[in-house]
Amino acid sequence: MDETRRPIPLRDRPGDWFFILAFSFFTFSSFFSDIYCALRVHLTPDSPNFWVRANFWYADGTDPLLLALPTFLWLQTFISAFVFGPFYAVLVFAVARGRDWIRMPAIIYASVMTYAMTITLGVEYLGDMPPQNDFKFLAFNLPYLIIPLILAWRMRHAHPFSAAIARADAGSPRAARLAG
Repeated sequence: MDETRRPIPLRDRPGDWFFILAFSFFTFSSFFSDIYCALRVHLTPDSPNFWVRANFWYADGTDPLLLALPTFLWLQTFISAFVFGPFYAVLVFAVARGRDWIRMPAIIYASVMTYAMTITLGVEYLGDMPPQNDFKFLAFNLPYLIIPLILAWRMRHAHPFSAAIARADAGSPRAARLAG
């Protein structure tokens, strides 16, 4: 028999604001930064597009590998723009609304992102084009390793955003509205 559950209101989950803010920024980053690399737009300082110039500002003197955009990095930015970007928007919705169904997709995402960022950081630091400004490089990239790990920790329970309704209350009209 399935137990009746109710979403825990966001006001009672203040730590989840961190995920809403972080993944809102990640959504923005996917759609306004990664998409240009995914579409193989050449990053230049004199582009008429503000976001292309912003990407160049980050990469120039910081991340020569991004300017070179080898195939593996192009593919990662493509996945970030067209897979992770939409996922981030869904994740923000699910966390804000307290939807437990996001748990397994979030764990899968955290696993994939941890793997991808480990490879990226390894290639960046052990490869032929290491970052030229460690502070700036890590400030922009480490959140994509650390925040997914924190998300995985947050999703460690079977029902991260809901609570069981006491049996005595389970048959009440209010419980039926909450469960529906």
